[in-house]
Amino acid sequence: MSAVWKLKDLADSEMLVLLAMADWSDKDGVCWPSIAQLADKTNKGERTIQGAIKAIVAKGHLTRNEVPGRGCRYVVHPRSGRTPAAAAPPQGTTDTPAAAAPNTSIHTIPQKASPSSGKRAKPAKPSMTLIPSDFEPVMRDGSITATTVNGWPPGRLADELEHFIDHHTVKATHSADWQASWRTWVKNSKKWEPRHGNQPNRRLDAQPDLRGRRPDPALDLIRTSDAAERAAQEACGSACDWPDYRGTWTALPSGGCR
Repeated sequence: MSAVWKLKDLADSEMLVLLAMADWSDKDGVCWPSIAQLADKTNKGERTIQGAIKAIVAKGHLTRNEVPGRGCRYVVHPRSGRTPAAAAPPQGTTDTPAAAAPNTSIHTIPQKASPSSGKRAKPAKPSMTLIPSDFEPVMRDGSITATTVNGWPPGRLADELEHFIDHHTVKATHSADWQASWRTWVKNSKKWEPRHGNQPNRRLDAQPDLRGRRPDPALDLIRTSDAAERAAQEACGSACDWPDYRGTWTALPSGGCR
């Protein structure tokens, strides 16, 4: 092929055909390709291949011999000089065309490596299942889950367990570890707990005006009444609990109150 590349008297199609033959030839330059194989390898038409072969033979770079029952035998011998084809050195011959060169180029597709070829096999994914209707949680003593459940009021564990099973049954949830799902449910239960206990009382005059900046006569009247009651309570020195006791305070001349 290196000798073919140095030739300067070949057209593009002729150079391509001769390079294909040189690629298929053995150490003596002998090859046995068919016209169809050359056309497929060079991406040229069969008539173009036939014309290129005739031109290459005429220029003395190729010898073509028809062998009955075997096809055409080609000998590639690129000429470096301008000597006629008859003066080209004789080429060696081979006994059989199969030993000379293969008719087709064989392309092999690499096989994917099997797990036994050195690559580590991927671990199998755990099976996903629906929650069983008789699911029972298993809680280890001292764990966060057990500590949280122990702080629940009586009856809440049964309610939470029933809610847990119904929730995942309705949604047809699949899980690989239902015990882990339960532990997550218990940890998230703190977000769902309602606030217990009474909120601290706030005086009406500390409440924001829900109507914005517009005046509210009713709220103003209540604030004024509360302020008068607190002033009367402070004047009489009463120790009553404010504002749990909502009475009407009136200062007496004796210094007491009623």
